[in-house]
Amino acid sequence: DGDWATEENELMLVVNADNTLPDISLAFLGIKTIEGSSTDGYNIVFGGKDTFTFEDIYSKKFYYIDNDTRYTKIDGLDKFEQALEDRVKFFDSVGCVVSDHALDVVMYEPATREEVEQILLKGMKGEPISYSEQGKYKGYMLLYLGRLYNKYKWVQQYHIGALRNNSKRALKNLGADTGFDAIEDQTFAAKLSAIMGALDETDELPKTILYCLNPRDNEVLATLMNCFQHEGVPGKIQFGSGWWFNDQKDGMIRQMEALSSVAQISLFVGMLTDSRSFLSYPRHEYFRRLLCNRFGNLIENGEYPNDIEFVGKIVQDICYNNAVKYFSK
Repeated sequence: DGDWATEENELMLVVNADNTLPDISLAFLGIKTIEGSSTDGYNIVFGGKDTFTFEDIYSKKFYYIDNDTRYTKIDGLDKFEQALEDRVKFFDSVGCVVSDHALDVVMYEPATREEVEQILLKGMKGEPISYSEQGKYKGYMLLYLGRLYNKYKWVQQYHIGALRNNSKRALKNLGADTGFDAIEDQTFAAKLSAIMGALDETDELPKTILYCLNPRDNEVLATLMNCFQHEGVPGKIQFGSGWWFNDQKDGMIRQMEALSSVAQISLFVGMLTDSRSFLSYPRHEYFRRLLCNRFGNLIENGEYPNDIEFVGKIVQDICYNNAVKYFSK
C-alpha cells in the first residue's frame, strides 16, 4: 500500500496507507524494536545498531533491495526492470514457479520504450497519467513480465474482471477489499489477444492460466486460449477454474461445460483456491465431486465411453497429475 524510503540511510521499508508498519517488513529488515506511534513518530532499531525516525523512512523515495542486499535507487525504466527481475530471481531461488496478475480491466496500447520511460518518470513525480498512458505503461509491463516469466519458466496467471470497492462509504469506514467488490462487465478480448499475440510472435509467451470473473466471458477465454497453444507443451494456455463469485456449484459447472465444449478438458489443471483460508480448501473436494458427476452424466447419456479406467484416468489427471506436470520446470 505504501511508499519507499530513505535516500539518506539507503534503506527500504514498505508502510501501509495509514502509516502503520506491516509485520512482514519487520521480519525482512531485521527490526529489533519499535517505539512510538504513527501520531508521535516511530524510533526503529535495526539489528540493535542504528535508529531511524519514522519521518526519515516515510520520505517517498523509490528504492529496491537487490539479491545481494544492496540498496539501489529507481531512477528510470532500466532500474525498475532490474528491480523486478531481481525479485523474480529471488523468488525463483526459493522455489516459486507461478505469478498472478489482477487485470480488473485489461489495458493495452502499443508503446515504445521511450514513451514508457517518460510515463514512468511522470508517475514518479506525482504527475497525472492519462488513460492512454496507463494502457501503454500497463501493456508494456505485462509484455516485459511475460518475457521474464518465460525466461525463468514460470506460469503466469491473469485474473480478469473485478469491479472493486463499490461502496465508498464502506471503503472509508472499513478499507479496501472488505466485501464490497462485484463483477466488471467491460469487454477485453481484443486487448488480451494483443498482449498474448505480442509475446507469442517472438515465442516468449509463458504458460498462462486465464480466469474471468464474469461468466459471460467463459467462451471468450476458452476459445482465445486455443489460439496460442504450442507444440510440445500440451495445454500450455489454460482456461482456469471458476473464480471468486464463480467457485460455487453453478459457476464450476459452467466453466467445465465451456471448456469441454470448445477445448480439451482432459488437459485442464483443475481447481485452485486463492483465498488463503483453511476453510476454502473443501472447495477442492467440492470441485472433484462436481467433476465426477459431470463425467458420470456423460457416461449415462452415452456421450462418453462406459470405461471407468479410461475416464477415471482423465479425472485423476485433472485433479492432480496435470497440475504436477504443468507447474514443473
